[in-house]
Amino acid sequence: MTGNAHQVYQFRVYVRGISPVMWRRLLFRDDQTLADMHHALQIVFNWTDEFLHRFLIRGRIYALPRVGGAECTQAAQDVPLQSLGLRVNERFVYEYNFFDEWQIEVRLEKWLSLDVTKSYPLCIGGKRA
Repeated sequence: MTGNAHQVYQFRVYVRGISPVMWRRLLFRDDQTLADMHHALQIVFNWTDEFLHRFLIRGRIYALPRVGGAECTQAAQDVPLQSLGLRVNERFVYEYNFFDEWQIEVRLEKWLSLDVTKSYPLCIGGKRA
């Protein structure tokens, strides 16, 4: 990647253990962070961000630091997606609400070219409220 050219990551996310499947398809710029992903997931699943969360990626833990929160390898707001070196079809887990043990599987479906007419993150599909 050269200059200010950005890629867009297309992710499919779904809530584990729910049938029928509750899923969303989301687009993020490569310079957006795991914190941006956390906030987008809260919106698309209509959650209120009142519970602790963490990302589990290749044995590392990322979270937004909070008093009494999960210990983490690195703060989510300091981790741009491009720094993760994700491969197409690679999966990782977003855990939310440790009491109810919500686990969201996040899978990188593909990379797209940046569309400057769109604002990111962007939800482009999904099923179930």
